Amino acid sequence: MYGAVYEDLRLHKSIPVKQFLVWPMFYFVRRIILAATVVFLRDNPMLQQYLLMWQSLMTLVIQASCKPFAGGNKKALTELLNEAIILVCVYHMQGMAGIAPEVQVKHWIGYSLVGILAVWTAYSLSVIVKNGIVKSYKAIRGVSAERKQAKEHNKIRADLQKKYASATFI
Repeated sequence: MYGAVYEDLRLHKSIPVKQFLVWPMFYFVRRIILAATVVFLRDNPMLQQYLLMWQSLMTLVIQASCKPFAGGNKKALTELLNEAIILVCVYHMQGMAGIAPEVQVKHWIGYSLVGILAVWTAYSLSVIVKNGIVKSYKAIRGVSAERKQAKEHNKIRADLQKKYASATFI
């Protein structure tokens, strides 16, 4: 249940407790606000979008200031870009929900939203596939190294058995 909160979270003695606690607390509050928004504000989509924008902005600020994730700058940048993409998508949805008066403008907003999501999905999938290939390669290399070590161990063992099998003891 709590796996997503602590997944890739930086856990180190040098990190202040305040900084460590900010992200999990915000994560839970964000989920509660999202659920409450969907349940209680279902008749007011613009307010839902404003609350989602607020959540995304707060997430960007907290991630930029606390740097809660392990994995270096690449992981932090990816998480920041994820939130920025969510924010851009919410802006697009606001344009489609009534801010843009003309139908043609709404169509172009929709096309740009689809394009942004397609590019970001392709990038995210490429990162997932690359990480999977790298992990598989490392696992295969580890297994082959273990097999090689076991083979050498068995050879040494066979040589010792051969040596001591021919020896006579009094």
